[in-house]
Amino acid sequence: MQGIAIALLACLVLLVSARRFAIPPVPFYIGAGIVLGQAGLGLVAADEISAFLTRMGLLFLLFSMGLQLRPQQILERRSSFAGAGIIDLALNFPLGLAAALLLGIPVADALIIAAAFYISSSAMAVASLIENKKLFLREAETVVWLMVFEDIVLVILVALFAASGREAVTLIATSGAAVAVCFLVVHALQDPLKALLSREDEIPIVFAFSSV
Repeated sequence: MQGIAIALLACLVLLVSARRFAIPPVPFYIGAGIVLGQAGLGLVAADEISAFLTRMGLLFLLFSMGLQLRPQQILERRSSFAGAGIIDLALNFPLGLAAALLLGIPVADALIIAAAFYISSSAMAVASLIENKKLFLREAETVVWLMVFEDIVLVILVALFAASGREAVTLIATSGAAVAVCFLVVHALQDPLKALLSREDEIPIVFAFSSV
């Protein structure tokens, strides 16, 4: 708990400083983690509590991102979003692969490096949009859905790297089925969910926390 308190204090100081100079605080958070963590002063160590808080923070960050998206506009611009995602994949993945191969890295490892080079950090991108109050802009939706496209590709790549043959297909199919089931359930219960989330007491907060 002492490490968490130190980390929160450092983040508070960095956030206030970043706001004062109107710059995104996310890179400073990462730098503080390096300085205070095992690679630096060793004041903050990873444990089960910090790992849990990290997962919950990322989940709520992505959840807040979903609250800002408008699916009907996404459907209207689906071709442009898909095109942007394909262009992103076609440019960045081969570039990372070529660089790794030129350095003499084996093909299997080069594919992993290329995937890392291609995938952007959804957490950093969305946090930057939220911190700078630009999530409501029209072009922000393109950025967000580009991150979603990359995350979908990442699931496929992880399945291909971690498994082989039928196991990879099963993992991809299971992930797709889980997303489809969640969408269908929410769509079928949209009226009760709207009524529940429009309440002015603590029920919507408890429900959202439990769901995430």
